[in-house]
Amino acid sequence: MAVSGLNRLMRRFEQLPKEIQEDVKDIIEEETLAIQREAIQNAPAAGDSLSTTYGTQKINTGINQFIGASISPTGLSGEVFIEAGAGELAAFIEFGTGVSAANYVPTLDPEFQAIAQKYYKNGKGTLIKHPFLLPAWFKHEPTVVPKIKKALENIKL
Repeated sequence: MAVSGLNRLMRRFEQLPKEIQEDVKDIIEEETLAIQREAIQNAPAAGDSLSTTYGTQKINTGINQFIGASISPTGLSGEVFIEAGAGELAAFIEFGTGVSAANYVPTLDPEFQAIAQKYYKNGKGTLIKHPFLLPAWFKHEPTVVPKIKKALENIKL
């Protein structure tokens, strides 16, 4: 997704006092790590049971151990991700499969629907959704901009 005016914003950001720049970078790092921590807490661990349309099924590998985070070299963006070792199971748990996914995915923003669509197989799965990453994102995303605005309160951009 392209951000209009990003280059201009970056030039202005670089003109801010170093203290303000560091405050903004700290906010981005703190919020990124908060999303990661919450996603780990929400995600199923090894031995946990997942709901299916036929009951429950234990998982051998915990998804929680595959949730990573990184901060860009500039410190101005963060990413929470599922490591490759989790395979497709993480997406199936997040969005559900079959009827569960068919009911849940349309309620999401189009960009999340597009991600879920990448994991669509045949619509016959039985796994009930157990969102862990999106709830963490939805909880923390609205707080980032207000925190940055507060850090910039006395600075004219």
